Amino acid sequence: MTASAGIAVSWAFATFWSILIGMTTAILPEHTRKILLRILSLVMLMEMLDATVLNTALPQIAISLQVNPIKLKEILTIYFLSLGVFIPVSGWVADRFGEKNAMLFAITLFTVSSIGCGLSVDLPMLIAFRLFQGIGGAFLMPIGRQIVVRVFPIRLDRVQAMAKINVISLLGLSLGPVIGGALTTYANWRWIFFVNIPVGFLGFYLIYRFLPIIREKETNPFDLFGFILLGSFLGILLFLLDVAIDPSISIHIKLLLLAVAIFSLFIYIQHAKSAVMPLISLNLFKQGRFKSAALGSFLARLTLTTHPFLIPLLLQAYYGYSALESGLLTVPVIISTLLAMFCLPFFIKHFDSQKLLIINTLLLAIVFASFYWQTIALMIPLLVCQQLIMGFLTPVQQSIMNTQAYEDLSQPYVSQGVSFYSIIIQVSGSFGIALAALVMTTVMGSVHLEQHIPLIAFKVVFIVQSIYLLLALWIFKR
Repeated sequence: MTASAGIAVSWAFATFWSILIGMTTAILPEHTRKILLRILSLVMLMEMLDATVLNTALPQIAISLQVNPIKLKEILTIYFLSLGVFIPVSGWVADRFGEKNAMLFAITLFTVSSIGCGLSVDLPMLIAFRLFQGIGGAFLMPIGRQIVVRVFPIRLDRVQAMAKINVISLLGLSLGPVIGGALTTYANWRWIFFVNIPVGFLGFYLIYRFLPIIREKETNPFDLFGFILLGSFLGILLFLLDVAIDPSISIHIKLLLLAVAIFSLFIYIQHAKSAVMPLISLNLFKQGRFKSAALGSFLARLTLTTHPFLIPLLLQAYYGYSALESGLLTVPVIISTLLAMFCLPFFIKHFDSQKLLIINTLLLAIVFASFYWQTIALMIPLLVCQQLIMGFLTPVQQSIMNTQAYEDLSQPYVSQGVSFYSIIIQVSGSFGIALAALVMTTVMGSVHLEQHIPLIAFKVVFIVQSIYLLLALWIFKR
C-alpha cells in the first residue's frame, strides 16, 4: 500500500460522500450536540479499543493462523504505523470535503476493514486489512476532535467535551485487553473485529442524520511529495526493524533499504526548506521546547506502548494463562487510570509540571523494570500492584507531555504542531512494539522463532524497554 494509493482511496470515498449528501451548514441545538458527543465518544472508543484489544488474543490468533506469537506483532505495528502516517492527510481531507463526509468515509473504511480482519485466513491477509483499518482510524480520532471544536464553540463547553473524549480514549486503551480476552475465551478471536460492525453502522447513521456539512472556504494544497517522502522513511524504517535478524533477507538489501530511508528523510528536509507550505515545517522545531518535548515523548512512549503488549504475552505464552485470565489482570490498570483522571486537575494546580514530569518518568522507569521479577516467579499480588501503579502514572505522564508539547507553539504553527505530535504518538506505538519484538527475537535467535518464547527473552526486554524512559528523563531534565 503506497502513500499515493492511500490518498487516492481517501479522495474517492470523500468525493462519493460529497456527491451523495451535498453541502449545508447549521447551528446545532443542545440535544443534537449531546447526541453527537455520545456517538463520537463511542466511535473513538471503538478505535482506541482496536489499538490494544488484540494484545490478549495474540497467542490464540497465532494458533489459529499457525504462526509464532511474536510474528503477530506485525498486525499491531502496521496499525500504529498507518495511523501515524495518515493522520496528516485527515486534516486536509476534512477541510477539502467537510468533516461530515470525511467522518463517514472513516467509519465506512474502518468497519469494512474490521470485517476483512475477522474473515482473514492467513497472516498476510490480516496484516493488509489491519493496514486499511489503521487508515480509517487515522481519520476517526483527529476529525472527531475537529468536529467537537466545531459543534462546541463556547470554550468551557468545548473543554468539558474534550475531557470526556480523553477519558473515553484512555478507557478504551485499558479495556482492550479485558474485552479481547473475554471474546477470545468465550467466543472466537474473530469477534474482536466483528463487534465493530454494529458500532460502525450506528455511528454512520447518527453522523449522517445529525451532523451538518461544514467545510473550509479555502483549502491549502496538500503536500503530496512531502507526504510520500515521510511515509517512505517511516515505513522502510519499521520494516527494517521487523526483518533485522531475518536470515532470508541479505545484509546488502537491508543496507540498501536503510540508505533509501535516510535519503528520503534528507530529500524531505531539503524539500521543506524550499516548499511554500510543507507537510511539516522545519521552523516548527524552533518553537520553544517543542523539539525536546516531542523527542522525550517519543522515547517515553517507546516503553509505555509495549506495556499492554508484553504483560499478556508473558502470562499466556509462558505461564499458560487464558486470554480472559490475562485480560482480567489488566483491570487494575483501568481502575487506576480512572483515578488518575480525577487527580490530574489537583496535580496540575498544586505542583510544578516540569518537576512532576521528571519524578513521574523516573517512577515509570523503576516500575517497568520491576516487571523483571515476574520472570523469576509469577507473583500475582505484586503484579496487581505494578498494574495499579502503571495505570496511574501513565495518564499523568501523557497529560504533562502533551501539555508541554503545545504550550510554546505560536499561532502559525499550532496546527502543524498538533499534527506532528499526533504522528509522534502513533508512530511511537509501532516502533515501541517493533523494538521490543526485535530484542526478544535477537535473544531467541532466528532458528528458534517457531518455538515457544523462552523466559530469558522477557527478562531482557523488560530491562531494555525501561532504558528508553531513562533516556526520556535525561531529555526532560535538559
